[in-house]
Amino acid sequence: MQYFGMTGVVLCMELLLSCMSFSPAHALSVGDHVYFGHYEQDNDRANGTERIEWIVLGKRNGCALLISKYGLDCKPFHKENVPVTWEKSDLRTWLNSYFYKAAFTKKERDRILEAAVPADNDLQFITDPGNDTVDKVFLLSITEAIKFFAGDKARECRATPYARAQGAEIGDEAGNSNSWWWLRSPSKNEAKASFVTFGGDIFFLGHDIHCTHLAVRPALWLRLPSSFSHRKSSRR
Repeated sequence: MQYFGMTGVVLCMELLLSCMSFSPAHALSVGDHVYFGHYEQDNDRANGTERIEWIVLGKRNGCALLISKYGLDCKPFHKENVPVTWEKSDLRTWLNSYFYKAAFTKKERDRILEAAVPADNDLQFITDPGNDTVDKVFLLSITEAIKFFAGDKARECRATPYARAQGAEIGDEAGNSNSWWWLRSPSKNEAKASFVTFGGDIFFLGHDIHCTHLAVRPALWLRLPSSFSHRKSSRR
């Protein structure tokens, strides 16, 4: 199993398991890391898919709001450069069809909630955010990215080798090796969508929705089982 840490080294299974614990779901805390589902990540299809690592952003009524630790893929928000909101975007369709079926087994899909996803706006503009949606998998909004992360550093995200191979741009002039990642909120117009930069700050002016260089960081609400394999983390 490949672990995409700061050094990019491959850790043996024994070392990975030594960092994990199995405990009641109610013992999970915000900021903990959990493993759920599988997706291609090391860009080596010959060895199969890898377990997806998620960060617990919140808990409510026996369920947890999760976001992938890494940018798992690279997709445009919408393939055509036309005005579009999250409701009608290609990325929403892809997350709730291809990704949902590819990353999770039938048993795992049964534990993912249909979540009410509000059409949050940009906070700085009056662009129409479209209608509220009900989704299994979604992107965070600007409001949620501010609420659930402690600051820019916590929002920083690295793309997996697979996502980079699909086009996810990494690095900046300062040598930062993180990736940009999409948010679902519109920007100054409906042909742009907001995103998080290499340094973890939110770019309210947004990027063209047909851009093919931003990573995708799925989020979902998960019904927790009686016990869960997880890893304690001191930071998000």
